[in-house]
Amino acid sequence: MFYPVKKQYLICLLLGLILLACARILPELMKTDPKNSSISDNEVMLILSEDIRSHVEKIPPGFYGYALLPWDMTTQPAPPTVAVGFNYEKDISTKNKGDDYYRYGVDEWATWEKSGFERTNQKLATLYEEFRATHKKDPELYRLSDAELTFRSRLYSIYLKALEHLRKEGVFEDDVYLVIWIPDSGQGIMDKSAKLLNIQEIYSRFFAQFSDP
Repeated sequence: MFYPVKKQYLICLLLGLILLACARILPELMKTDPKNSSISDNEVMLILSEDIRSHVEKIPPGFYGYALLPWDMTTQPAPPTVAVGFNYEKDISTKNKGDDYYRYGVDEWATWEKSGFERTNQKLATLYEEFRATHKKDPELYRLSDAELTFRSRLYSIYLKALEHLRKEGVFEDDVYLVIWIPDSGQGIMDKSAKLLNIQEIYSRFFAQFSDP
């Protein structure tokens, strides 16, 4: 026997299918798209490069190591900012001269500075505001979402390109240790930057100290 389907049931079924489709599509639509930003990644990279170049010109020459210290999305309040650290041979105590942990471990360095990067920080704040406008995080999600991980990777790419740009310009000599450093962290960008930015001898010594067992 044939039983006619009620119109109300069909409408509810259709609405349910639409909601299901939206639940699958919206997270993808809400991911940050650099092409929709009011400023380009290259613009931010060039401003960061200028700020670092200006900073290097103001500090005493002769440092053996220079590190970019970016905002840690997992532990620090927004918006993102950058700082730098640098170290001289005289900053390593006599008892630690032969220990590469103190040479390449930025957590042990004598000088960290935040001033001088206002222009970069302003651009990073703009990128973050645009990201937040398109990304609504589930308040019950306590880990970084896929969109947040993508945004963090985008920032790391900007930082890495800036340091590569400055290395090619000769702002840093080949024997100066360069790294992107996240304090108290084992994030992959630290090893990646050390490998890409340094000569093999320096990277090998870094790797021996800070690679995962």
